[in-house]
Amino acid sequence: MAIQLKHILKSKLVEAGIGVPTLAKKTSISRKTIENWIAGQRPQNLEQVKAVADYFGMTVDELCFGPRMTKVEAR
Repeated sequence: MAIQLKHILKSKLVEAGIGVPTLAKKTSISRKTIENWIAGQRPQNLEQVKAVADYFGMTVDELCFGPRMTKVEAR
């Protein structure tokens, strides 16, 4: 399963109508760190990923890998 953080994070920012600076301010994560994730760099700090997931009301798994499909949906 490939990490999808950059795609999901971009989508969530658009959906929320906010930019990287606002997310950085709200989560106390540097703008550069968030920009690096959007550029495709893998996160090094799970606590930071958790802070972003919490901000968007998602789990870390949902933020990094997308919504979980049930066995019925996968068929």
